[in-house]
Amino acid sequence: MNTFEYFKEQIVDILNGLAAAGVLGEIADTARISVEPPRDAKHGDISTNAAMVLAKPAGLKPRDLAIKISAALSALEEVSAVDVAGPGFINATLAPSFWHARLGEILEAGLAYGDSQMGGGRKVNIEYVSANPTGPMHVGHGRGAVVGDALASILAKAGFDVTRDEFAPDRFNVLARLKGDGSKPALIFSAHMDTLPIGDGDWGHPAFGAEIEDGKLYGRGATDMKSGLAAMAAAALKLRRADVALAGDLILAFSAGESSNLLGAERMVEAGNLKGAGALLVSEPTSLGLVTAEAGALWLRVVASGRPGHASAGTADNAILKLMDFLADVRTNPFADKPIRYSAQPPWPSTPFQAARRSI
Repeated sequence: MNTFEYFKEQIVDILNGLAAAGVLGEIADTARISVEPPRDAKHGDISTNAAMVLAKPAGLKPRDLAIKISAALSALEEVSAVDVAGPGFINATLAPSFWHARLGEILEAGLAYGDSQMGGGRKVNIEYVSANPTGPMHVGHGRGAVVGDALASILAKAGFDVTRDEFAPDRFNVLARLKGDGSKPALIFSAHMDTLPIGDGDWGHPAFGAEIEDGKLYGRGATDMKSGLAAMAAAALKLRRADVALAGDLILAFSAGESSNLLGAERMVEAGNLKGAGALLVSEPTSLGLVTAEAGALWLRVVASGRPGHASAGTADNAILKLMDFLADVRTNPFADKPIRYSAQPPWPSTPFQAARRSI
């Protein structure tokens, strides 16, 4: 039994009952109702936003609807206490008998307990390091194996069809896709799984201690970027659990080797894993600000043409001097103050290379 799905069904039944009794208007859309653990365990075992999302179509204030739902929830034998919090959130504590019944289910199901059909048999490709790579074993293999195996196991437990495939020794990517109806391009959730070395600096908390202080997690990679990785995986699982209809595919693209020439990202492009994408969301730490661009490298090949000649004749056209002038123009140009907007045609008129290009 999925506890949260079970009580969502109970709440939907309660709402339908209230509508049939004429207490509130017809409830047409229950997809936005969520039942999940409260943020604070002191508030009970489950929490729901049902009154908040359905108050308007029901023709009631959120708290008034929450009170009506709470009264019906309290009558269930599985519930021992119900509380309405804030403007209309509902928290409930489940009866000990409910948890006792789950023990029997756990013993009967064994290792299969908690398995879900949420993935619907969708194929997921997990590319990650094996235990016997071609090179010497080192601590990086262990970290990679743990992250990759954990992601694969979570997706498999949720009902996805998971494939594990190492693409190079010491390196692996994790890829998953939630299918949309194809009316819009795919959206990519992008994160990298590796972290930089801890270096020689003085860490205020142990670099690999994962200590929590004042609600914040401290450790190497906590923000860059295991937190973003976990948030994206959790968001995808929640979308699948809610059975939200997507216009375009959602692609989870978790790469290796971000700090080593972007090896994992290069592999994804070469393998065609990101085809059909229209936008990419990167969960790099930005203090929760939305950034619409990211630093990167622009590689250019500049060719200068000249004409040989003798210095005494004054007819030489020196290509090397042209390149020197070009480089001088590049070094004195304030790139950061003049963002370049790319188009299908070469953007020469709007770039700092215009004068240099003409002279070369």
